[in-house]
Amino acid sequence: MKLKKIFFTILILLLLCGCAKSNVRISFDNSDACYELTDIDKSKIKKDALLILNSNQNLIFFDLNKFFESGTYRIDKQEVNMFSRRVYLVNKSTFYENSFVNTTKIKMNDVKYGEIYINLTGNYDFKITDSMTFINGYINYKGDAYNYINFLINNECLKYFSELAGETYTVLSYNSSAIGSNIVNKLNNKNYGIEFSNMTLKIDLTDDSKENVDGALVNG
Repeated sequence: MKLKKIFFTILILLLLCGCAKSNVRISFDNSDACYELTDIDKSKIKKDALLILNSNQNLIFFDLNKFFESGTYRIDKQEVNMFSRRVYLVNKSTFYENSFVNTTKIKMNDVKYGEIYINLTGNYDFKITDSMTFINGYINYKGDAYNYINFLINNECLKYFSELAGETYTVLSYNSSAIGSNIVNKLNNKNYGIEFSNMTLKIDLTDDSKENVDGALVNG
């Protein structure tokens, strides 16, 4: 009788253990704006584990066109399989004072000096406002999220200065704050899933253009 009681006690305990949910808690501490989960990250995902996405974190299952917003999720078997695809962790916090340097010489037609080239340096703030839209643009870029964002800024600057008419470098260099605001407005009007703000720019002539401008001043 005693052995029978012990047997049933053990059986009940085994059943309870089998029915109990996992207490494994999974979270990702990302200081980057966006990164793709690695195989090591994905190996942490187990059935019945608790996935915790902190404030401003989104998890994007790109190939499935699905995402998890901030919150706590109990992972089921189907969701474990979802992690076998491309998965991105997006941080929707505001990132302050990011550095920008143009990667391509920027050409402008100076009303006084003719065709010249300028370099831009500066800082800007940004936050990802629409994770899925951001990923759709970022997915084909070869580089990290910051380089992708600087790539977008660089392209907008190239277009902005190439379309200027009746302007001269010397005036523009004194109005760099207004130019930064204009470029921010143009970027925010594009559907990048990013909100830009507080852009400060410094406009300098390239070495070759500086020589040409200095020579024009001496001869002029």
